[in-house]
Amino acid sequence: MCGLPSEGSNLCGTCRKKRHRFNNLISVGPRCGALKQLVGDYKYNSEVASCRPIARLLAERISRLDLDLRDYVIIPIPTIDQHISERGFDHMLYVAKQLVECTELKMNNKLLERTNNMSQHNQSGKNRQTLIKKSIIASRKLQSSPNLMPRKVVILDDIWTTGSTLSTAADICRKYGAKEIIGLTVVYQPKKARIHEP
Repeated sequence: MCGLPSEGSNLCGTCRKKRHRFNNLISVGPRCGALKQLVGDYKYNSEVASCRPIARLLAERISRLDLDLRDYVIIPIPTIDQHISERGFDHMLYVAKQLVECTELKMNNKLLERTNNMSQHNQSGKNRQTLIKKSIIASRKLQSSPNLMPRKVVILDDIWTTGSTLSTAADICRKYGAKEIIGLTVVYQPKKARIHEP
């Protein structure tokens, strides 16, 4: 959560003490170099073929955890309608489906929903936090049947920037009964520009 790399798969000691939304936070790596290009081409240039290598990278990373993945359900962060229309597909739903094919994870994309179509791209950290708390909610289906929330979930998104999106989703999952939550992203945005990009 602090944006600094940590050993293994767990939160660093400082972040673990501060916030308890997640049991694990996992990214393949920092948003730079080839990873930045892979995610950018997939997300902004509609290169659908990039979905498969992204899913394989995530599968390899999450398989390092000493967990029975059969017990976990992937919940992809819902994409705003405008972006689905622009790309022609829901980019994180596609990745989640690929992850199900190459791991023992299950998926449920009917638990969270968007309330508006405002993009977070190029928003300040403060604006992101305000915006996302209003725009991701428990779905009507979950609100009417709270027992639909699995006890163990993997919340999937493309990038960890401020943590607002995954944290909001995690709070909803906890509220509706999730006991173990893994935050999974392809990349994270380093807090400081310490990484040299070629």
